Amino acid sequence: MQEVSEEELKKRMLRIRGVLRNAWIDAYGLDVIDNCIKGVEKDFRIDGHLVSILNHYRKLMQYDLCLSVTKLYEKTGKNSLRNIQSLAMRFRTGNWGKFPKTEESALKKAEAYRNGYLAHLDVEVSATPLTNDEMSELLKPATDFFNNICTNVNKPEWKLTDSELALLHTQRYFDFFGVLQQHIEDVE
Repeated sequence: MQEVSEEELKKRMLRIRGVLRNAWIDAYGLDVIDNCIKGVEKDFRIDGHLVSILNHYRKLMQYDLCLSVTKLYEKTGKNSLRNIQSLAMRFRTGNWGKFPKTEESALKKAEAYRNGYLAHLDVEVSATPLTNDEMSELLKPATDFFNNICTNVNKPEWKLTDSELALLHTQRYFDFFGVLQQHIEDVE
């Protein structure tokens, strides 16, 4: 078993926390863009150039979210959840349980999309991108597992809490609505 210092464990845990946090920002951003555009299009008119920009940002968030999810679940990655679990054993004060069960098809879909489209210039995309719901289904158990490790190495301050996630979601709503508000007109 490979051992690391407490300082090295902290660096790696906070790196994983950063990836998780950014993945949730992407997931919430996708959700907010979709809901804002749907809501605005019912009663208002949006500048066409803004829709194309939002669609481009949406696509970038999808790519980043897919890459983040696959990084977290990587089997051999130095800073993946699997690797950090084995490194944290030395500092464990409790039992954090088994590695998170995931929807295997969703994870395979994410890996195929990363390998066939995001990481390479394949001419034909043979993999289907994941839906926002599928991505969230992969993020939730990863976040719970990470938080359990934090608890069981006696570092609850490293956790990615529900209140922090709720605040990130609210912030994304106001960020996108602030941008949209300047570019919408009443249909009447």
